[in-house]
Amino acid sequence: MVMNKKVLFFFAVFLVSSYWGWAQREHDLTPEEKEDLKTRIVEKLDDFQYDLQILAGKYGYSLSTKQARMKVTLNLFIGKGDQYLVREETRSGKYVERWEGPVTMSRIKSKYTGEKDTIPMRKYLESLIRQSQYCRIEITQADGVRVDSFHKVSDNRYVATAHILQGFVRYNSEGKRVYSDKTEKTVTIYIDRVSQMVGDHDIVSWDIQLGNVEAEEIW
Repeated sequence: MVMNKKVLFFFAVFLVSSYWGWAQREHDLTPEEKEDLKTRIVEKLDDFQYDLQILAGKYGYSLSTKQARMKVTLNLFIGKGDQYLVREETRSGKYVERWEGPVTMSRIKSKYTGEKDTIPMRKYLESLIRQSQYCRIEITQADGVRVDSFHKVSDNRYVATAHILQGFVRYNSEGKRVYSDKTEKTVTIYIDRVSQMVGDHDIVSWDIQLGNVEAEEIW
């Protein structure tokens, strides 16, 4: 009887382990899915870059146009500039939920000292609008965005990291360049797996949102 109980116990453990392994594999990203997601992430970053150029541009856009555009820009980010809920798996296999503060932009204040500051994304975008009323600013993003570090953090959420090289140029009121730099930045990417039953078919789509932007190096 004792032996039978042991056999049943290990058989039950095997079934649970096998099911858990199968469930995990079911939601693993295939190489094709990763490549498709990388393309879409780059497109999302291009949208962000395009919006920055509008918000920072002195000519051609009114203040009200920029303020309306800022709302569109914030929609690219998780939480849309406000707090957002995160659900993550612990080492014990349980899931915990917590509220995270609004997404942030990390900036290196000086390429000579390397000093950094971090502000909410909404505040950063507002500062671009204010600066652009007095001077012309150009923000460019170099080609060759790299996306890596895909990992699963909850049932249907993955997180990845995008690496970009962003250029910044400021001109004075006379049109003379007074400052320029290039900053390497990393962007946290949230990828949510959305499943919807259409008839007898499970249709899977992916919702991609940008997260915190970190400045890594400036020159």
